[in-house]
Amino acid sequence: MTSFEYALGLFSVLMALALGDIAMNIHKLIRHCRTIRWDARVVVSTLLVVVVIVRMWFALWSIRQVGMVLVFPFYLTLFLELMILFLLGASCLPDEPLADCDLGAFYERNQRSLWIIFSVFQVSFFMHWLYFGGAHAPTWAWFAVLAPLFLYLMLAFIRARWLHLALPGALIGWELYANWARTLGERMA
Repeated sequence: MTSFEYALGLFSVLMALALGDIAMNIHKLIRHCRTIRWDARVVVSTLLVVVVIVRMWFALWSIRQVGMVLVFPFYLTLFLELMILFLLGASCLPDEPLADCDLGAFYERNQRSLWIIFSVFQVSFFMHWLYFGGAHAPTWAWFAVLAPLFLYLMLAFIRARWLHLALPGALIGWELYANWARTLGERMA
């Protein structure tokens, strides 16, 4: 086992905990599916969280040759970024949905914090992206990394329902389009 593979273990645990929390909360919602008042905004935002977590796990392998990753202070910054992902996973669905849970009301109460956490994650991702060579990337790559930050901030402060369906849906589409043909080990743009 290489040093990076050892270091990747803790990252994988954090992401697995986030995905496990989402899966458990989905299980609880399905158990009460007939009496839950569903809301597409919760479903779409949760799907975006899942796609971003999986994309991050997939992308981590691309930095395995960077020696600085294994230096404690830098490793800590990556760990904190993945802790933010865990917070996203923990905040996108109610922890203990009651049989008469209203997911629309949950989303309304949770909207600002969810999208601010997403914004904090994107700032961290942007800083790491710059470190790993993003400063020399083409203009479209800058747009691809910075545009989600502005969209997350819009979602944190604008309440238009259609926007909370369209923007996360577009972000999911972008993530799938941008990463569809990627392979393990390829550098992320």
